[in-house]
Amino acid sequence: MWRTRLGFPLLLFVAACGDSGGGAVTTPTPAVSAATTVPASDFPSGSSLRVVSGETGAPVVGAEVRIGGTMLTSDADGRVTLTSNFSTGALVDITADGFLVRQTLLRNGFEPIFRLIPTESPTGITPDFITEVMYHDSTAATRAMIRIQPGTAMAYVAPTEQIRNDPRAMETIRNAVATINTILRGEVVFEVTASPPEGAVVFGLLIDPNELGGTVIGQARRDFSGWNIVGGTVIYDSIETVRTSATDHELGHMLGLGHSASIADVMFPFQRRNVETYAPRERLGIRLIMSRPAFNREPDNDRHVSDARSLSMHWSEVIDCYR
Repeated sequence: MWRTRLGFPLLLFVAACGDSGGGAVTTPTPAVSAATTVPASDFPSGSSLRVVSGETGAPVVGAEVRIGGTMLTSDADGRVTLTSNFSTGALVDITADGFLVRQTLLRNGFEPIFRLIPTESPTGITPDFITEVMYHDSTAATRAMIRIQPGTAMAYVAPTEQIRNDPRAMETIRNAVATINTILRGEVVFEVTASPPEGAVVFGLLIDPNELGGTVIGQARRDFSGWNIVGGTVIYDSIETVRTSATDHELGHMLGLGHSASIADVMFPFQRRNVETYAPRERLGIRLIMSRPAFNREPDNDRHVSDARSLSMHWSEVIDCYR
């Protein structure tokens, strides 16, 4: 139904930083650096942790929280009280009905909040959707989340002059960007511009049917530093395609979404030009991806992601979408 092509046009090693909400990766199983934000003594007996829904922020009651060899259970406020001293880097496993199993480490403060990914929700999110769209295998890392570079305050959508001269296409683009800003709730602000700042996260939009073959109507070319999206280009077959929900679809790839198997979703790979906006579960999926570090692997495991500055490579990837 769809295909990807992975290329490595430029191989560089640069420094990147991250925290428990997002970050660069080193190797599949790096040791956690001693240069974390939390000294080893910061998880003493009697301190508490909290488990909440990543969708609503509501406490998760009765979650089983295993830290090292100790099993604890969250109370009515979603809290667990530590009964022993724990060091930074201690393994954490959290199991609760209706959520993915969380596999992480003790990081970042006396009272961390663990936000779980729901497997059921009024939005219609399902385990299959999570696997296909949030943990999609379009990268070199099978079943891993990717996301916009953490710490990015602004991202720019830059249409070419040909597109800017078409009022209907520009209306579609502005509406898509407004929707994205509503979903992201200010974590990253998208802006449509003809002249993005140098060095910014930029997603260029252009029309070049010669770059596309067969039934391909749109192509998302994502650029990465490590597993973080740092820019990209959307190529359309025609101005008519720009005017459709294909624009929302391609920008959804730039937010880290893969293809959906449901014809009702914007991220369905065959564009029927009649889906006006992201489905509720697609919106939730975007917010959940933004709550995790890039390269979080199924099932919600970020133990291998280092807190420290680490070496990353630059690479690119192509995703095709069809009429």
